[in-house]
Amino acid sequence: MQRCCNWSPPHSHRYRRAFDGKDSRPTAKVVDVGAHTYTAEVTSVESANQAFRDARDAYRSARKEQRRLIVDALTRAGFTVKTRGHAGRGLTTYSSGGRLAPPFDLSNWMWVERERGEHRVVVRLQVLDQDPNSKNIHALIDRLGISVSRSGVSVDDGSPLFEDATTSLELPLNDEDLAEIVSIIEERIAAAS
Repeated sequence: MQRCCNWSPPHSHRYRRAFDGKDSRPTAKVVDVGAHTYTAEVTSVESANQAFRDARDAYRSARKEQRRLIVDALTRAGFTVKTRGHAGRGLTTYSSGGRLAPPFDLSNWMWVERERGEHRVVVRLQVLDQDPNSKNIHALIDRLGISVSRSGVSVDDGSPLFEDATTSLELPLNDEDLAEIVSIIEERIAAAS
């Protein structure tokens, strides 16, 4: 099978069934997003592309719902939302100062930014990690990062973009995870006071 970008199908039986051993073209694709399963027949490049776009849109919607759960949990904890034009998500036409052509859709890069008194909290729905051996930088999609600042000064040690802000929490979140997010924030605020 000819592959693009070194991608190979996962080893689950659902994905192996999606590939006909006699033909190099996928015949069906199953995509799980949260509680929904999407199945799309894949018979041409255009239908494969449409299946990809559908899966991406479903994934983005699921991430938006997870973001909403975090917003609600922080609101119940007394934080108010910090709003601006693209609050909580990246630009749909990010160009890196004109270096990217065409622009890249960063709207799946999400965070929650909240304030309470002099404290500002950012919960990122993805974090960056640098491998200590290779020095490669990886985007850990769906791993949460939490950073807290007081009067504009970080109360966390190190860079809020790298592993110092990384938690053990991953999407999707349950009620215990949401309570842990609030607990982590409250502990960092108390330690800074």
